[in-house]
Amino acid sequence: MSRNKIKPLLLSTLFLIGTIFVSSQLIAKPPEGHGAHGKMNMHGMHGMHGRYHHGHTWKRLMSKDQHSKYYKLKLDYKKKKLLLKADMKKSKLQLIILVTSASPDKSKINKNVDELLALKKKIILSKIDFKIAVRKILTSEQQVMFDMYLIKKAFKGKRRHFHH
Repeated sequence: MSRNKIKPLLLSTLFLIGTIFVSSQLIAKPPEGHGAHGKMNMHGMHGMHGRYHHGHTWKRLMSKDQHSKYYKLKLDYKKKKLLLKADMKKSKLQLIILVTSASPDKSKINKNVDELLALKKKIILSKIDFKIAVRKILTSEQQVMFDMYLIKKAFKGKRRHFHH
């Protein structure tokens, strides 16, 4: 065969092999329990923070029964928080209406701010109740790990992540 015929054949074969490889990688199921839901990113399979960034030690050491109780507690907490956040949103909108009225009533504004603070307090207390309830289902070893997790989280503060 002449060089002019081999070059297009070689290029089309390489393209076909590359296409098959890429499509097989897209179809292949990512390994379970790895990184950010098995997704690759610029930091590799395990993400920027190492292998166990998404799973906390105290959670991985829980029994099935503990996991079941934990997720029940978490669901109850999330439902309660959702309702309180909805009330806060409503109260914030009412506050904006009060502040932007033709003649703002300072006493009504103060009352609304007190309501907002009371709702925020309820959210904080429900989170504390959740953490105390979680500690009760853990063994003493898991409690130490959970406590260390809470302390570490408190020092980091509230982090905002961008999700795709």
